[in-house]
Amino acid sequence: MNLFNNYSKNYNAELYFVYLPALERYRNSYNDKIFKRLEIKSAVLELKIKFIDIHEEVFLKINNPLKLFASNSLYGKHYNIEGYERVAKSVIKIIDQN
Repeated sequence: MNLFNNYSKNYNAELYFVYLPALERYRNSYNDKIFKRLEIKSAVLELKIKFIDIHEEVFLKINNPLKLFASNSLYGKHYNIEGYERVAKSVIKIIDQN
């Protein structure tokens, strides 16, 4: 992360870290010690990198987060069209606000 951060500063660019939650977070009983979201967020923010938390921005705002994942076995761990669309809109909205 330091390398990316320094690179972006050298080119006067803004660096964003986008946290994309995994299917297992919503399918199984979630344990933050396994997924380490808060540790990752803390480390990124410590470097003064902007953090976009898709878990908070998208998935916590709907009743059934599993509906944003593909339903077939080949792509089951990926987001579906609606999931990617919500993620993209959220990222664009946040970047536009900064």
